[in-house]
Amino acid sequence: TINNGVQLPDSGAIYRSSDGGMTWTQVHADPANGFSDVSFANANNGAATRNDGAILYTNDGGSTWTPATIQFSGPFILTAVEHRPDGTAFAAGYRTDGSEGFILISADGGMTWDLNYSTAGLNNSRRIYGLFFHDNITGYAATHIKPHKTSGLITGLTERGSEDLMLFPNPSDHSSTLRFGDTSPRTVEVYDPLGRVVYRSRTNSASLELSKPGAAGSYLVRVVGVDGVRTGRWLVQ
Repeated sequence: TINNGVQLPDSGAIYRSSDGGMTWTQVHADPANGFSDVSFANANNGAATRNDGAILYTNDGGSTWTPATIQFSGPFILTAVEHRPDGTAFAAGYRTDGSEGFILISADGGMTWDLNYSTAGLNNSRRIYGLFFHDNITGYAATHIKPHKTSGLITGLTERGSEDLMLFPNPSDHSSTLRFGDTSPRTVEVYDPLGRVVYRSRTNSASLELSKPGAAGSYLVRVVGVDGVRTGRWLVQ
């Protein structure tokens, strides 16, 4: 619901708010492993991916979290999780040896996960960093080299270069503004130098202010909209 929210700081904890973000209660803690992403299919069912390759799921709105069963051998790192409008869940990641990127799928509320897609047979795209579904048919996966589009079949999608991103100032030592050509809905994500999602927002505004995401370094900004995927580098000083 509009007053409920879940926050995943990079500390291994999960915090939940039921008053629109005014107060937060810790509902899960694992100091040894941080989380990379969280997604909810509805007010009750959600899933969270962890940096060590684990997935936790909830069916009570985030009050409690349970480890899921992943029927895919490791070791690997999970970077993103996303739900289709019909509730089917997908998680993305890559093997720690760099041999493949992959997408996992769950059709039982996040309790069990199986392999959906692998880049092992390709000569590129060894890592998958993010997922986005426009509807139940069309989805996008952002990869290390180029994104792939799915509409029944996996096909290549030309990636726009950083010149298409209107991000300024860049470099920046505080915040930067990202401007778009229209007000169509889009998802904006920022990845740190280690490939972890440090910011995600869905917006239909003509511009979006990005606060300094962390320590100085080269961050990847990814914008997914109805017109495709755009990426660019954000140099944080």
